[in-house]
Amino acid sequence: MVGRFAILTGTIALLLSAGCAVNPVTGDEELMLFSPEKDVELG
Repeated sequence: MVGRFAILTGTIALLLSAGCAVNPVTGDEELMLFSPEKDVELG
């Protein structure tokens, strides 16, 4: 049971870290839910 939890936690951490990018305005790392192009398109 503990092994499954560790694998699940590691997988979630990997997925979240892969979606992080630096905001050019603030310089902070933020979670990106869509591409920068889509962000500009949405406003």
